[in-house]
Amino acid sequence: MIENMHKILIVDDSPSALALLNTLLSKEMTYRIYNAADAEEGLRIAKDVIPDIIISDYYMPGKNGLEFCQEIRKDKELSNVIFILLTAETDIVKKIEGLEGGVDDYIEKTISTKVLLSKVKIFLKIKFLQNELLWEKQNLQIANVQLENNINELIAVLLKILEIQIPGAGRRSNEAAKIAEYISKMNELDAEKTKNILFAAKLHEIGKIGLPEKINKSDLKNLEPR
Repeated sequence: MIENMHKILIVDDSPSALALLNTLLSKEMTYRIYNAADAEEGLRIAKDVIPDIIISDYYMPGKNGLEFCQEIRKDKELSNVIFILLTAETDIVKKIEGLEGGVDDYIEKTISTKVLLSKVKIFLKIKFLQNELLWEKQNLQIANVQLENNINELIAVLLKILEIQIPGAGRRSNEAAKIAEYISKMNELDAEKTKNILFAAKLHEIGKIGLPEKINKSDLKNLEPR
């Protein structure tokens, strides 16, 4: 049961504010609540539990809530956590600054408890969909890697078959790949383009499979055009 609970981290230097939020959110039996008194403790707990949502006060000793959010966004494992700032701040400029700095939403301290709970529930739905997309993306990446491995294995098999018909084909294919890799580095091509060029270089001998054996085994320099 605990493993299926949504994890919410509340960060506030006010014990009374922590107690109020804990009482409110604990009514939902599917929430597991964690508490921290400042950004430093909050970051440590967040790294340990990987919460779904962080609700943080804006004004705290040390780093404020926005600075805390920016620290969260820098962490690869925490970068997708929903971050809500709880504040009395009404300055629209500061709110925009916060939203541009990685904050997902502001909740004013004067807001009703019903609205607060509704916002938390909505963001948990968003987090669920976000996790689903990440899961699909990871599965797609795994499938792509497997497909690439299968293609490379197929190329290796084809080159071995070709080597029987045309001795030296495998060696020439590897040499072409090394030359292609060198040229790619000299032209500072990115990893994806380099990978595609190396793939093509390895395939350049494959086209000879369909040639007549007489041509394959002939010295190409001595072939006469008709």
